[in-house]
Amino acid sequence: MTDDELRALLAEATPGSWRYERMDCGDHYGMRIGPDVTGQLLATSPSDAALLAAAPELAAEVLRLREELASRCPEGCLSHPSGFYERRLNEVQTELREVQEEVLRLRRVLAVEGGDESAAPDGWFESRPGGWGRVLYGRHGHATRAPGQALWSWTWTKPRPRQEVCMPSGSVVVASGQAQTALEAMEAADAAMKGGSID
Repeated sequence: MTDDELRALLAEATPGSWRYERMDCGDHYGMRIGPDVTGQLLATSPSDAALLAAAPELAAEVLRLREELASRCPEGCLSHPSGFYERRLNEVQTELREVQEEVLRLRRVLAVEGGDESAAPDGWFESRPGGWGRVLYGRHGHATRAPGQALWSWTWTKPRPRQEVCMPSGSVVVASGQAQTALEAMEAADAAMKGGSID
């Protein structure tokens, strides 16, 4: 029965103490509510009669225990207990996977910062301490961090056109940006290349 159904029964029940007593007409028991015997019960055993007489107290105790459980139980676990805990388990497993992925990511970031080329994105190599390079489609990628600087800078350069005779020889920057870590800088440079933003 629902809480509302139990409360309605208790509200409509005759007030007063409920108890039973054996009737004069054989093995039947009557219910006494307050000072009056309200009628016969078709119960032929003291146990059945006692259980019937205890009905109001039992209903009140059920409501009390449900309220206590609800105060200790997370929202939603009482209405659909099995579904709630299954959903919560899935949430915890998802959170655990996210933490594990973050740990792996941080380990890779630290490995790249330490110069481990096996942890760097494909094609990137440590060109010098504190600097990474890549050659792709005639463009040169660079990821560097100046001494004392917090951010890494990445650039893509290409050779300066020969027809620019009035310009000094060398290369020209075609894309650039900044990132928090060397790994992020290389990934951002690769994304710019794949996104077609580099001519």
